Amino acid sequence: MRNWRVLTAVIAVVFGVAAAAGSYYYLNKADERAQDKQNLVSVVVAKGDITQAMTAADAVDRDLLGVESRTKADVPESAIYELSSLRELVAVAKIDKGQIITASQFVAKSQLSGGLANQITPKKGLQAMSVLVDLQHGVAGLVSPGDMISMIVSAPAVDVNNPVESLATSDITAYLIPGLKVLAVDRTTSAPAAVSNPDANPDTPTTVAPQQQANLGLLTVEVNSRQAEQIAHTYAASWKIYLTLNPTGFDPKDFKPEDEIIEMYNYWDQELNILREWQALVPKVLAQ
Repeated sequence: MRNWRVLTAVIAVVFGVAAAAGSYYYLNKADERAQDKQNLVSVVVAKGDITQAMTAADAVDRDLLGVESRTKADVPESAIYELSSLRELVAVAKIDKGQIITASQFVAKSQLSGGLANQITPKKGLQAMSVLVDLQHGVAGLVSPGDMISMIVSAPAVDVNNPVESLATSDITAYLIPGLKVLAVDRTTSAPAAVSNPDANPDTPTTVAPQQQANLGLLTVEVNSRQAEQIAHTYAASWKIYLTLNPTGFDPKDFKPEDEIIEMYNYWDQELNILREWQALVPKVLAQ
């Protein structure tokens, strides 16, 4: 009987020690997990295998590139933290699934294979064409390679069916082409890369755009054959061109121009007596 009590006491002590050790281990691991969460940062990671020369945009569309959390200790100094900083860059070499993306793994197309022709989207009919505008008409020269711009044209229009030509001529202004991809600015074919912000909180990696110098207004854009003819005709007729800069992620398919083309009759967003009198006069003159 005494031996049984002793054995029971020993077993109780063993279980007590095991329980204490288990609690200590669990609490210690919980502290480690909490510490790891505090050390997590969001970085761009290859979610699948990325082939050489694949654009970052294409990789994102195929869900091969995305932002995931990693412990700070595992993140290299040159890691990329935002997908937007990659823009139209292409993979230098094959990137395996799970790799943290660094600045050296994506470069401009021109750096990879050379030549502007290699930057044109491989789609039937697309080609490169240059336009020249001054700072006022070219968004103050702040357009960079990879940006999307839209083109507005202001030109005189004549109603050929109207016998009184002087009364049928009016300057009109309207969007000619929305969403042209800029391939080059002056002779530069790659956008300035984002740099780390030295003044940012070290626990929150961020990037900032570098200071940008105004370009001289010579932009090379990607156009199809119809757009190339429209632009050539605009310059041949000496009509005025205005450019607008579209936001990142702009899709020309989503662009909807105004229903009315701007001309003298609807230039003002209010009724003007002189215009109503002028419009009333036109049919009287034509009837003579």
